[in-house]
Amino acid sequence: MRRTNEFLNAQYMMDDHKIERKEELRDLGLLVDHRMTLIAHMEQTTTKARQSMGYIKWISKGQFGTRALKVLYTSYVRSKLEFASVLWDPHAEVYRNDIESIQKQFVMYALGDTNRIPPYRLTPYEERCGKLGLEKLETRRNVMTCMLAFDLFNGIISDKNIDKRLIKLMTKYNLRDNRLLLETLYLSDYSYNQPIAKVIRNVNEFSDLMMLSRTRFKNEIKGKLGEKRDDI
Repeated sequence: MRRTNEFLNAQYMMDDHKIERKEELRDLGLLVDHRMTLIAHMEQTTTKARQSMGYIKWISKGQFGTRALKVLYTSYVRSKLEFASVLWDPHAEVYRNDIESIQKQFVMYALGDTNRIPPYRLTPYEERCGKLGLEKLETRRNVMTCMLAFDLFNGIISDKNIDKRLIKLMTKYNLRDNRLLLETLYLSDYSYNQPIAKVIRNVNEFSDLMMLSRTRFKNEIKGKLGEKRDDI
């Protein structure tokens, strides 16, 4: 498996049996395609999440309260959409919107907005999420990525293959540069948005928070991401 459009389509044999070529492989629950992307995983995940969403609607038949619906949604739908999301979190807007549309569908159903007679103007999506005590899925993924950055930088999670890529800078000799880790120049969007690259950028972006406790860091990050959203 490699990221190239030119494949050597050779046939391999084991005794008299031809070895079957696979276009996709599953590794630790993630579906990786022959171009080393996780697009197939995202598409399969959103399909399964929509199926679970449809099942919730079928068993509830509009009779469940918002609390029961939220428990079902977070347990059977959102959990699927967030499994290992720090690895496959998409940078393409089309995939981010597709994932978010599943929660938008749930929010409309839980609040009864699907039964309104058009034309009916809905309140902003984030306000409706707030009524149910939910956050945007994209916001939750961003927080998870920041938490991974915090855990790796502070040694809460340690892996020698990852640690050797987190090259620390001697910032005390350059007061104008508040970066903590060396950033690599990437030549493609795919490389720029790989998980380790995101971790390094998050450590540098929130360098002033990296020495806080884990709980306080998480609270501060949520506030920072909220401020960013308001500025857009």
